[in-house]
Amino acid sequence: MARAKRNPPGVGHNHRELTDEERGALVTSFTTKLITAGKEVDRLDSELKSARKVVNGIFKLVAKETGYTRKEFEAEVIANLDKSEEELIAAEQRRRRLQADAGLRSGEQLDLIERINDTVDDAIAAEAAGYRAGRRADDRIPPDHVDTIFHQDWLRGWERGQEVNAKAEAMAYEILKRPAPGELAADDEDDIEEEEDPADPETIRRKANALKDSGWTEPSADETNFGAAA
Repeated sequence: MARAKRNPPGVGHNHRELTDEERGALVTSFTTKLITAGKEVDRLDSELKSARKVVNGIFKLVAKETGYTRKEFEAEVIANLDKSEEELIAAEQRRRRLQADAGLRSGEQLDLIERINDTVDDAIAAEAAGYRAGRRADDRIPPDHVDTIFHQDWLRGWERGQEVNAKAEAMAYEILKRPAPGELAADDEDDIEEEEDPADPETIRRKANALKDSGWTEPSADETNFGAAA
């Protein structure tokens, strides 16, 4: 098979010698395009780095607050939201078989699996898919593969998933507001008054003025005449 011929170096679009003006125009055009594309690459790279920092920070919170590793959380929680009801059932059944082969007692059924049947009703499947979409915070639009007659089932599941997310978010907010061991809550910190230094001149001046304003510094008649001749 004959090898394809390649243009030799310097032989471009028109296959002829370029004038200095033409070469300069090409160089300018290519330079501008490369600079613009390079800026876009830098911008996207910066956004990617920022997004990765956010993701890494969330996974650090996952490990700190729940004890799950990133690998566990991605494989057992996030990945499962993309699985169909049938896939979840099959995975649970496989897990049970593995436990039985290992001589262990079978674990509890997954919470997400509400029914284990040989076949899953289309309406139930649509609602389950909508639920997972709601949990993933997908758009409130049933996908094309869901038949129109099951859209309400899908939307009912989506809304249920959103409700779960909203309740979890509110609870997580309260949990993360809790002070760490040994720390005070923000409200408690506001209630604590700073201790005054009794030797501080400003403290002495303030207390003296307060006594003067109250009249306590004025001597009584007995005090004025104390020691006077009878």
